[in-house]
Amino acid sequence: MGSDFVIGFFAIVILAPLVEEVIFRALMYTHLRKVMPTALAVLVSAVIFGLCHGQIIWIIYATIIGLIFNVIFIRYKSIIANVLLHSVFNLTSFALYFINVELSLLPVLLISGIIMVLSFVWIIIQTKIEEMKRENAECIDE
Repeated sequence: MGSDFVIGFFAIVILAPLVEEVIFRALMYTHLRKVMPTALAVLVSAVIFGLCHGQIIWIIYATIIGLIFNVIFIRYKSIIANVLLHSVFNLTSFALYFINVELSLLPVLLISGIIMVLSFVWIIIQTKIEEMKRENAECIDE
């Protein structure tokens, strides 16, 4: 647990999600959406996101995750949820690697995906709670 851990954690769990979401959602998708239909912009930015991940299995899962992240970005009009989910996904993979769990790539992706889905459900629930609080506050003010 030395500097490799700290540097790896910062790069993989914090910096990469933030930079990638800014580049692929806030900049690329937003620009593509101005010059093509939404569905095509979602697909193109997701495929480019996937291609930037190197190996074929990573390209496939990153493209799928890119599609999901684009939909989340469209729904919430913010990259905050994307950065959080991306960080959770990367954290799971990072943790499994660092604790030296002997799993092939597919189970790691499945575990990361399940944790990401649960995190997304939590974000949706928290968002709904905040919306209900705002609506209740507005009703009380009237």
